[in-house]
Amino acid sequence: MTKLTDSQRALILLATETAGRIENYPKNLGGGARTAVVRGLLREHLIAADGSGYALTAAGYEAVGHQPPEVADTVEAGFNDVAGSDTVNNDDAADGGATANTDANAAVEADLTPDEGNDAGGSDSTEASTPNPPAKRTQSKLDQVVGLLLRPQGATIAQVMEATEWQQHSVRGFFAGTLKKKGYELISDKEGRADRVYRIKTEAMAAAAEVAAADEEE
Repeated sequence: MTKLTDSQRALILLATETAGRIENYPKNLGGGARTAVVRGLLREHLIAADGSGYALTAAGYEAVGHQPPEVADTVEAGFNDVAGSDTVNNDDAADGGATANTDANAAVEADLTPDEGNDAGGSDSTEASTPNPPAKRTQSKLDQVVGLLLRPQGATIAQVMEATEWQQHSVRGFFAGTLKKKGYELISDKEGRADRVYRIKTEAMAAAAEVAAADEEE
């Protein structure tokens, strides 16, 4: 299993949200650093040239615990079902003042390296010479939450609680502690009485905001 840097992991996770194409880059990745990350992923065959840009290979998907679109299983569908449910009420008045929770961050850090020694199960087959396929890497809590927050529609605290089985204070601690330490910038918005929605800010969002600001000035 290829060991990824934080920047490589963030870039691959962004690509999984755009059908595997490298269209967005983490906000803190620019210039020479961006070039170095792309070269590293090409060298490890995790991305490949695709027209005028780059796209994830099957190995790139698996490096972050995802499956390529053509073999996507119920894990992805399960995420969409969870993200669509919003059954837990949040104390929105405290959204802006979330603080890091030490216990939650410690639990998340312990979860960042999934157990790759999953037993593929015994077999009664007499073809002992045929090796078992490698077990699929399970998705870490960090990858789960980042995947939810990178979606265009973002995610509410209730949705993250449902996906991770964390308590509300643990989710807030993760937002304020682990995500910030990993270099992600979190933004949020709230409409009416609906729950506050959180998103990881990407370069595409920043560019759109600049265009909108320029239009308002005109």
